[in-house]
Amino acid sequence: MKFGTASATFDLPKSCKTGEFSIEANEDDEIAFHVEEYKRPTFTVDFTPYKKAYQNGDTIHVEGKAKSYVGAPVQHAKVVYTVTRRPLWTWWRATNESQMTLGSDTIKTDEIRAIQRACKAYYA
Repeated sequence: MKFGTASATFDLPKSCKTGEFSIEANEDDEIAFHVEEYKRPTFTVDFTPYKKAYQNGDTIHVEGKAKSYVGAPVQHAKVVYTVTRRPLWTWWRATNESQMTLGSDTIKTDEIRAIQRACKAYYA
């Protein structure tokens, strides 16, 4: 048989260390995955939806808020961000374009826990 699906469930032994594992099928197909120690998140970031119209090359202002799960603001936290343009993929419109990184930076949240950044808008 050439095509088909299979599924299985398994538990890694509790004595295993974290790291990279792999599963092999039929000696030809292999998939690797990483196992890491669970770290409970301590904060959340919510971005304000951007509702204004913009055109290619416009500068838009994006804002988000960072707060801890107990509701306190996350002040002066380091924020590493990347702005990526992804082509629109639909079944009726195929494209040869790949995603493009437009920029990245490291900033800090302000005293009112806001993340504000201006970036140029480019779309396909």
